[in-house]
Amino acid sequence: MSLNVVWYVSSGLKVWEKKLILDLAEIVEPLLTSLKLYGGDGQGWEGTLPVFSWQDRSLFRRGRAFLAEGGLWHFWGQAPAWARGLSLRASVVHSQWRDHGPWRGLPSTVLPAVPDDTQALVLPFFRSRSLWSSAEGPALHDRGGPVTAVALPQGRTAPQWAEDLKPQPTFVGGLHGRGTERGGVLERDLFPLWRGRGGALLLPLVTTDLAWLASQAALLGIPTMARSSALLDACLGSEGYVVVRGQDGDAWARGLDDQSRGELPPVAAAARRWIEERFCEEKARKALLDLYGHLLEVPL
Repeated sequence: MSLNVVWYVSSGLKVWEKKLILDLAEIVEPLLTSLKLYGGDGQGWEGTLPVFSWQDRSLFRRGRAFLAEGGLWHFWGQAPAWARGLSLRASVVHSQWRDHGPWRGLPSTVLPAVPDDTQALVLPFFRSRSLWSSAEGPALHDRGGPVTAVALPQGRTAPQWAEDLKPQPTFVGGLHGRGTERGGVLERDLFPLWRGRGGALLLPLVTTDLAWLASQAALLGIPTMARSSALLDACLGSEGYVVVRGQDGDAWARGLDDQSRGELPPVAAAARRWIEERFCEEKARKALLDLYGHLLEVPL
């Protein structure tokens, strides 16, 4: 059957969230009649599919899209209020995983977020090729030592022990706080720096989107250190990250010392095997198309 689909991705998403959504778009697009992507902010996208800025479009073009484009719309992240009106003429799916706002369509979430009885589940997909071939990043990304990154949830500041680590880590996500002055990097530079210099990812707190970041890091050979987490178990496997035991900064420092001496277990390799088995292209594509088929009540 003919299926014209529009994706609308909210503003304020992190680089790793945008990469996951674009990777999903690229594997499902060949099986759809058409797929058009709108970004709430239109910035920070890198992939083979164009992403159009919703904010930069004229009022006339927005209205035409609302009235005529797509028989199915999929909103990722928070959806604008006008999305509710689309249900009068189109099928609507809405996926949220953090900072939940009102639901504007069939509720769904993305693993490792755990759906409730009302929500459908979308499987993530992590494309190794897009991480290694990305052109983003500083020209000198291959100079210097390994990059230890402390990634923080939205709206959180770095714990004091993280700022006291030696050698000095970089900070991404969160509010940065003093971390910006003490080695913060732009989020778009993180993957190129890891590609060129290696390093580690430290997660003081784990959220769904940071579990995605850990998965992408593993595909670059970067180990993750965190306290035991069901979210990381789902994304990386229980042997796919270094479990930090202890409540103080010494436990994290010991893990970094082990890494510098090459004494960490091969967690990134274990995580990669887990990811490639459970979140392969075929499974992720099928889960998304099955969701659309369920909504439309037709097999896809």
